[in-house]
Amino acid sequence: MVLFTIGLEIQHKNHPEFLQTFSSVSKEVRLLKGCICYHIYQNFEQKKKLCLHSVWIDKDSLKAFTSSKNFKITMGAIKTLSALPKMEYGVIESIDPENLLNDL
Repeated sequence: MVLFTIGLEIQHKNHPEFLQTFSSVSKEVRLLKGCICYHIYQNFEQKKKLCLHSVWIDKDSLKAFTSSKNFKITMGAIKTLSALPKMEYGVIESIDPENLLNDL
């Protein structure tokens, strides 16, 4: 699995416009081959901080997403409405939930 996040800082007055853009593309993105999840989260304490979070089955699925028109639309909104985004991704090779919980 591949995790891909984009940390954003968007003024509260711009949230409705950004969320409208996210809403308009999210349904299509979730239908892309290899998309496991595609969500947006807001920081509870710092309301202007948002995080786009997605999980993909593999790197090729993420690459297809970042080449899509929906990603370009999202990035256009980010460039227009926010400070420079912080993008991160990570690969999870495999996780055994039983062992993970036992280690806690």
